[in-house]
Amino acid sequence: MSDTEIEAVPDDRAFFAPALTWKPDEDTKFTLLGEYSASKSGGNPAYYNDSYGHVSNYINGDPAFTDLIHKQGRIGYEFEHKFNDTFTFRRNARFSTQDIDAKYTYIWRRNPADPTLLDRGAGRDIQRLNSLVIDTQFESRFDTGPLDHTLLAGLDITTVRYNALSGTGDIAPLDTLDLNYGDPITSPTLTSKVHQSQVQTGIYLQDQIRYDAWTLTLGGRYDWVSTDTDNTDLSSGALDSLDQTDGEFSGRIGLTYETSFGVAPYASYSTAFSPNVGFNKTTNAPFKPTTSTQEEIGVKYLLPDANVMLTAAVFNIDQENGLFYEASHTGTVQVQRGKLRSKGVELEATSTLDNGLSFTAAYTYTDLRILEGPSNTIDNYVSSVPFHSASAWVDYTAPDDSPLHGWSGGFGARFAGSSYGDDTNTLKNTGRTFFDAALRYDFAALNSKFDGVKLQINATNIFNRQDTTCTSGYCYRDQDRTVIGSLRYTW
Repeated sequence: MSDTEIEAVPDDRAFFAPALTWKPDEDTKFTLLGEYSASKSGGNPAYYNDSYGHVSNYINGDPAFTDLIHKQGRIGYEFEHKFNDTFTFRRNARFSTQDIDAKYTYIWRRNPADPTLLDRGAGRDIQRLNSLVIDTQFESRFDTGPLDHTLLAGLDITTVRYNALSGTGDIAPLDTLDLNYGDPITSPTLTSKVHQSQVQTGIYLQDQIRYDAWTLTLGGRYDWVSTDTDNTDLSSGALDSLDQTDGEFSGRIGLTYETSFGVAPYASYSTAFSPNVGFNKTTNAPFKPTTSTQEEIGVKYLLPDANVMLTAAVFNIDQENGLFYEASHTGTVQVQRGKLRSKGVELEATSTLDNGLSFTAAYTYTDLRILEGPSNTIDNYVSSVPFHSASAWVDYTAPDDSPLHGWSGGFGARFAGSSYGDDTNTLKNTGRTFFDAALRYDFAALNSKFDGVKLQINATNIFNRQDTTCTSGYCYRDQDRTVIGSLRYTW
């Protein structure tokens, strides 16, 4: 249980994930997996924007009506049986359920007749999502002359049941001269109900082919998706039933060459298809599937006798019908954008040295633009995506013969460069750097009977920098300094 910088907005989390593996012999393995998590936070943990680009000191949420409760449970299994050195069978299954109950308030303007009052509304969303996934696959390892093959073929089926109730309404304005946070707020009437059933069936085939220092990966997949949606206006009782069918081929090809001196250049091309669950309130229709293509060329270099890995890559990604959140008079709504293109460069270096020191450093340049969308945004940059971002982290573990044996820790920095605050590119977010640190102690250093007991303290944004980032109609302050301590026992 924990609090946040905003009064009456908790950050409470519970997580439990048991697992059990049974191996009757060396060729058969069955793992049972379970998971349960519950969290409670604020329905609108943000500040009112007096004008776009300016964050006021007035909290959008209200402690009288601000809970966001999320519960999730999963249970499943992973089964694998190796018939011989050539054939392996796998089947994985998972059932999951999620429940969300969101109560929130929002400020949407200064009252035109009395600027000391801020007009507000309240909303409630109740959602449940149940899904069952079953994936069956066969793997075959064989040779054809000088070529080594790892062939994977499979079928997976996913069924989803989604239910959502929602409603919004006006509530008493916020009096800035005598703040009336905490006054009773009546839950708004639920006016919309969505019930959705979706079935996705996919077949796939992949072959990884090795020849000398070359590795070629070829893969293809075809998906069939059927989505049935009932959208009910609870105010009038009007029902719209919509059926949507989608199908798409997606695939990938990748080639890698491993040199004798540690350099491995590679290139890849892939397409992706992902159906979406939910209802688009701006078009009164189910969401379309999200599709994308990606091209990437890069190189990896493992320095001989240095335990240092260097990687560099250039990429280009085109995405259609991605899901995003945008501001509206009744809070935040989920919308689909036409087409985006992201291209850029990624650089990374990692190392683990014999003296207990390790480090990682990364840099990314991203050019993310809108190719299809509102006319005043075409060829503009997508809001809140930094052009430049970088991070560095140094970690140290004291050696066994040191007086500090058992202690370890690290220090690092994260840089987010400037970005635009809106898709019309009329407002800019400034760049900023955050510093983080960690301190750990392994109690096994005191006595071997404490093996598995570890203390850890993590601190993020330790200098408490709080700049403003604007995106999709809202502006936010950076998360303030956060310190989390944990005591763990593993066995």
